[in-house]
Amino acid sequence: MKERFLSGVYGKRLFNYRGINQIKAVVNKLKVKPESKSAIITLTDPSKDKRHVPCICVMDFKIRNSLLTTTAFFRSQDAGKKIYADILAIGEIVKLISRNLNVKIGPLILYICSSHIYEEDIKKINNIIKSLLEYGIR
Repeated sequence: MKERFLSGVYGKRLFNYRGINQIKAVVNKLKVKPESKSAIITLTDPSKDKRHVPCICVMDFKIRNSLLTTTAFFRSQDAGKKIYADILAIGEIVKLISRNLNVKIGPLILYICSSHIYEEDIKKINNIIKSLLEYGIR
């Protein structure tokens, strides 16, 4: 799933959004002005997203206290099947940016406007939660 995130529609919009490599743009902006409040990546394109709007709409990057803080805004999230893969993919993006800036990774903040689990996934999710609780993870 990580590869799909980085190479599919998301990948095109990350690395070649109307000719702009948004990852490089964020890195360059934060190199020039580490305190920037406008180092963002957008993953939506209203001219193309008529039938399906990407779940992750915006990612925001800030260097605060020498740490790279990342905030991702989701319009929607399938918490049963997709959130794990999306978080891993976001992690890869954060690692790439932090390496290029030579800063440590800080907090990851997620805003999810509509989180859902489909009925057919409930049993699987309950089993995962049960396993986590048995291992003492709360």
